[in-house]
Amino acid sequence: MDSVPILVPDIDEAIPLPANAAEALPELSREQEIEMRARTIKLISDLTGTAITPSEENIDEAKELARQMMDDPKKRIEFSKYPNETMAYLAGLIQQSN
Repeated sequence: MDSVPILVPDIDEAIPLPANAAEALPELSREQEIEMRARTIKLISDLTGTAITPSEENIDEAKELARQMMDDPKKRIEFSKYPNETMAYLAGLIQQSN
């Protein structure tokens, strides 16, 4: 049986590593962040076979977030505190409006 070679990438010691994962991510616009979250939610849904079905509360929450985004385009919203169903619906609303 042939042994599998171990591949080790060249590591340049002069390049600093980020302190944490958040620091490693690029700065995203709100629309880019929502799109990224929606793609991740969809991928996880597809991999687990779990449907993302927003409730009326999720839909109302997403509509309110969309209103806030239109009323104050510079306001930074903490999307991580909202459930996946709300974020998926919000992404759909934004994609329709674009």
